[in-house]
Amino acid sequence: MTATLKAVRSDTSRKMILSIYRQLLREVQKQFTPYNKNPYWKLELIKEFRQNRDASNKELLEKLDQDATDLLSFLRSNRRYGELLTQLDPMHGLTEQQRVEKTANRVGLKVPAGNT
Repeated sequence: MTATLKAVRSDTSRKMILSIYRQLLREVQKQFTPYNKNPYWKLELIKEFRQNRDASNKELLEKLDQDATDLLSFLRSNRRYGELLTQLDPMHGLTEQQRVEKTANRVGLKVPAGNT
């Protein structure tokens, strides 16, 4: 393989890896950081990518690329599942007391004042 072809392949591979990295950062930002103001997952992701930035072992790079792709797929699926659950189950995310009240209201009853 010529040096030019190797350079083109590594450049394309590098672009794909950076693309996955940016997508992972966006997904982590959407799911974890806004809710609890804790940047742990974002910092951990940055640390992992920086730690393996200079890796040259082809098998290791393929494994890391596959792991990153799998993680991205998992995070997106998990977020989508939460969105669908919220849309399809109106009582998702409510406390037990709120569920009891809504269920009682649905059938035309009111929860006694001592039970609220």
